[in-house]
This record gives sequence, C-alpha cells and structure tokens, in this order.
Amino acid sequence: MSKAFTKENDEGAGLDSTASILPRTAAGETRYLTPEGAGGLRAELARLSEERSIMRVGDARSDPPRAREIERRLQKVTEILDSAAVAPVEADAAGRVLFGAWVAIEDEEGARRTYRIVGPDEADARERRISASSPFGRALIGRKAGDQVTVELPRGISTITLLSVSSEEPPGP
Repeated sequence: MSKAFTKENDEGAGLDSTASILPRTAAGETRYLTPEGAGGLRAELARLSEERSIMRVGDARSDPPRAREIERRLQKVTEILDSAAVAPVEADAAGRVLFGAWVAIEDEEGARRTYRIVGPDEADARERRISASSPFGRALIGRKAGDQVTVELPRGISTITLLSVSSEEPPGP
C-alpha cells in the first residue's frame, strides 16, 4: 500500500467524523477517479470492513493501533468514494493527453517510462500513476505525441519528449 494512503505517525490520534481527511481541493473542483481506481477503492473498502468485523469478533483490544489504522483508512476510502466522480477514460480524437490517458515519455538521458494520468487519490509513482493535478501531470495535460515538455521533477527541471498517448495501457517494456 502506498505511503500516501497511510498515516503512521499519529497512532494515538482520535477520529473526528466531521473532519475531512482528504487533501484540500479548490472551491468547486471535482475529485476524479478512473474506473479502475474506483474499483480498487471499493475492493479495499470491502477488505477493510471484513478485517474490522474479524477484529470485533476477536478482541480489538489486542491490537489497538491496527484497529485505529483500519478505522482511519475506512473513513478515508469512504470519503473518497462519496466525494469523487468516476470519469470515463476516452481517447482524444486529436491525440492529446486527457485524464486517464497512458503516456510514454523519454527524458533527457534517453530513459523511457510509461505513466497513467489519474486523480490525486489514486496517484502512486511507483505504480506508474501520476496525479493530473501534480506539476508533472499538469505539464502533460493537453499535450500530444512529439511535444517536448519542461517539467519540474524532484531532481530538478527536466525536458521530456512525449512519445505516445493512449487510452489503453501499452504492452509491457
């Protein structure tokens, strides 16, 4: 599970059911999920609910940190699913990068990588999912294959070439 979905440093914190635990969005901004991201979150919700039920049948007092972690994650996943819109993934007739698109890029050193543009709640760079609202994602939205894009990466500013844009995951490396 991505560290973006866990909070390991506040084990003793209580839950406030009225407080949002999602990252803030701009007023009127819609949170989007891909259909696969929404399905993954629904499956996680079911798994966590089952785990919570098992702990209740057993003795949740035997592992209070885990019980709190499950409750926090259940609250977060429920809030994401309740507040997000599932966006259909469609190919752009002009071949531009849209939400849900798969993009193949090449960096200045010639390294090639493939990423999917997703919502902030399903972003995980290790899984090749980049948030559309991140600097990298924003730099790619609306671009087409062949475009060179200057992006700010953790290691500094880099120029990448957009090799391809697809609504379906390209075959493996």
